[in-house]
Amino acid sequence: MIGKNNPRLGWAVGLLLALVAVMWWLWPQENVEPPSPQQLYAQYAEAAPSQTLPTLNQQLLSAPNDPELLRAYGIALMENGRYEEAALSFDQLSAFPPFADEALWHHALLYLKQNQIAESISVLEQFPAKARRSQQAQELLQQLKSL
Repeated sequence: MIGKNNPRLGWAVGLLLALVAVMWWLWPQENVEPPSPQQLYAQYAEAAPSQTLPTLNQQLLSAPNDPELLRAYGIALMENGRYEEAALSFDQLSAFPPFADEALWHHALLYLKQNQIAESISVLEQFPAKARRSQQAQELLQQLKSL
């Protein structure tokens, strides 16, 4: 037996087997699929506003330059599949300097929701490093590049 003749050899073999077992457990499995674009969208998207589209539209008529309303309206449009209108809303949002980064973020998500990976990557590559969502943008960018 290994352990009877040389106890150190027994410990070494046991340690080696334990190390192999741990490495096998930690090693990424080949059959792990990357998340789909829709799964990534669900992971990074904000919840849709609680107001309905008609309510948000009515509020925008009385306050057309409210960036928070534009943002909420764009998200609601995107969630309802009205992508061109959502893009216009995010374009308007980008005219407000403090919200320009938010507009970029939502444009990237808009492309992602439509399964337009290359366009989403292109927008995320423009994302400013000091923006509020820069860490999320970098994470999403890396995930999209691995698809």
